[in-house]
Amino acid sequence: MSQRISLSTIQPKLKAFAKFLLAGGAVPQDATNEYELLRFKALGVVGIVYRNERGQATLTGPAEPAWEAFRKGKIWTAFVPTKRRCNSPYVDPLLKRDGDCCFLCRLPLGDDISVEHLVSVSAKGPNHIDNFVLTHEPCNVKLGNKSVMEKILMREQYQPLPEAPKQGG
Repeated sequence: MSQRISLSTIQPKLKAFAKFLLAGGAVPQDATNEYELLRFKALGVVGIVYRNERGQATLTGPAEPAWEAFRKGKIWTAFVPTKRRCNSPYVDPLLKRDGDCCFLCRLPLGDDISVEHLVSVSAKGPNHIDNFVLTHEPCNVKLGNKSVMEKILMREQYQPLPEAPKQGG
């Protein structure tokens, strides 16, 4: 299934959308024909935004959920979270201190645990537990080498999926 959007809606935002995709880890690709406005690889498949003769843009593959996240100001990543447990000696003390939710998305960590430096190593951040938080690997990549304030703002702007309604009363 592919989503159709008015070309006049998407075209002015295409450059910003391409930057959003890149920030989320998508790999840009060259267009294969004159109808493709944007082509990228994410989640192991190719996403395409292309125009048709009726003045519409069509979004296929990962372009659809990425566009929705972009439009709503949500965080989007171009890869499936890995299922691995970090072997850092800081994991257990950090779980005890902060709980078992990701610093960025606030969803349960499960087996996908990564240790994130609040002040990045490239900014001379210390390798000390006071400078660490736990994240999912994709969230860690998303936070990158941003400043502490940028990381906190990203966390505040993150909008997790709504919870399923509770059954019973």
